[in-house]
Amino acid sequence: MDLVSIGFVPVAFILATIAIGAFIKGITGLGLPIFAIPALAMFVPVETAVIVMALPSLAANIWLIVVHREHMSLMRDHRTFLALGFIGAVAGTWILATIDDGLLRGLLAGWLGLYLLQHYTGRAKSDMFSGQSGLAGPLGLAAGSLQGATGISAPVIAPYFHARGLTLSAYAFAVAFTFALV
Repeated sequence: MDLVSIGFVPVAFILATIAIGAFIKGITGLGLPIFAIPALAMFVPVETAVIVMALPSLAANIWLIVVHREHMSLMRDHRTFLALGFIGAVAGTWILATIDDGLLRGLLAGWLGLYLLQHYTGRAKSDMFSGQSGLAGPLGLAAGSLQGATGISAPVIAPYFHARGLTLSAYAFAVAFTFALV
């Protein structure tokens, strides 16, 4: 199934979702894949949705990295998180290519549900995500794996950097840099 064969209204819905996600990403540093991939996955396989959003997401992340590049030194403190995130992304990409689309849809839905639960229960600032608990490596591996398999790693990456108490521009740089890497 391709986007042309699904009709005008679904394509308009997908484009509106991508526009809203891009607008939110421009303000906060994250949001594009969280909105766009589930919208696309309603009409095309998850694998296709992840692939379609890869380049727009990368372009948006590179733009944020360039705009906020003065925070590059911040990333030295997160080498373990980043390295294991990259390794996880390779593993997640293998999962994306090999697992049945129904299982991927379930993983995507469950992952978004956990993110919303975490967000609305206020657990985003927990010590686990601060990187101070020694869990930076496992969190990086989880973020990368989820990014590779579903195209969405913000539920790990966003709280990890949010718990660091960064300024808005430093936060936007950190999440964009991490998203671009994984």
